[in-house]
Amino acid sequence: MTRERRGIAEELRTILPILQQGPISIGALLSAFGHRGLALLSAVVSTPFLLPIPIPGLSSVLCWIIIFSGISIAVGRLPKLPKRWISKKITFPSHIFVRLESYAEKLEKFIKPRFYPKSHLFDRLVGVAIILAAVVLGLPLPPGGNVLPAVSIILLCVGYLEADGLAVMLGGGLLLVILGVLVFMADWMAKYVGSLWG
Repeated sequence: MTRERRGIAEELRTILPILQQGPISIGALLSAFGHRGLALLSAVVSTPFLLPIPIPGLSSVLCWIIIFSGISIAVGRLPKLPKRWISKKITFPSHIFVRLESYAEKLEKFIKPRFYPKSHLFDRLVGVAIILAAVVLGLPLPPGGNVLPAVSIILLCVGYLEADGLAVMLGGGLLLVILGVLVFMADWMAKYVGSLWG
């Protein structure tokens, strides 16, 4: 998979005007950004989840956008969507974009190409990890429970965009911890419920 390298802040300057112009269909997003642009978009739409504030009516849509991004990275092309999704229009909250470009410029000081295997298989693994993190992000977690999955997605997406294997490993490692905690909690709850019925 051939990828043109541009700075995150530079790419943000390209996509932000599109997102800020008002309601935009998901089909238009896919056409405008491509699978690389979707990875950056996924990092952008993950930022609201860093705050323990619910996003009524938008959380599920944002999670689906991230899932589509993960699929596109995993298969190396844009996914085909159901027709009803292509025409669906969404409006991004303005607070997503506050100081986002300046944060991206600061992030670029730490994110750089390193330890990233030039392998389609590795790209696929990154895509699958983004999908899993997005699924966790969409779960009905308690307030603040979405923060770590969002951090994982941002690290995975930015690491993919900048070929930063260290960022990808940090994002993937965080995802494994999150999945481990969820499995432990599910097992504990199953045993607890079983003890009540025992």
